[in-house]
Order: sequence, then structure tokens, then C-alpha cells
Amino acid sequence: MLLAQVIETSAQVAATSSRNAKTALLAGTLRETAAGGEGRELEVVADYLAGTLPQRRVGVSWRGLQDLPEPAAEPSWTVPELDARETSCCSFFAFTVDGTDHDVTLDI
Repeated sequence: MLLAQVIETSAQVAATSSRNAKTALLAGTLRETAAGGEGRELEVVADYLAGTLPQRRVGVSWRGLQDLPEPAAEPSWTVPELDARETSCCSFFAFTVDGTDHDVTLDI
């Protein structure tokens, strides 16, 4: 599953006050992940949607933010790719998701 799909679900959940709609959105994303997911992808997606990071430790330095790459033209990161990167290296990121009716922003 693309990380962008998880972010979109999170933004949609935040944008509605309907408990039924929130449940349907979360269940749909988790069902889709379970159907096509690999390894621990379902666990990681559930963590992200719950607002927690599986790595438990979050941190980033100002120096590390000075030379950011240009944003991708199209979403390409998958949840397993991000999880593997964050659990196998010493780089930790803080994620902030901001959504409106027309777009979703992921600040890393």
C-alpha cells in the first residue's frame, strides 16, 4: 500500500465527525492492506492510522532538515519501504499530516 493512501485515509477520518464514516474508512484501508499486504504491513498501517509509529522513537535535527530533496511528482513510497527504512537505519522522522478537502500534506 502506498503511504499516500494511508495519509489520505487519515485526513478523511479527521475531516468527518461521523463515527460510522470513520469506522468505514479505517476498516476499508485495513481490509485493503490485509488483502494485498506483505509481512508486517497491516500492523504498521494500523499503527500509522492510530497516530503512533512502530519505531517508537521519533526525532529529527534542524541540521538534518537543511538539505531536503524536492518532493516527488507522484507518490511512490510504500508502507513496507518506509517501515524497512526506519527500522533498519539510524534516521528517525516526525510525521505531520495536514489535510483539507482538496489536498493532503505530509511534513517529514
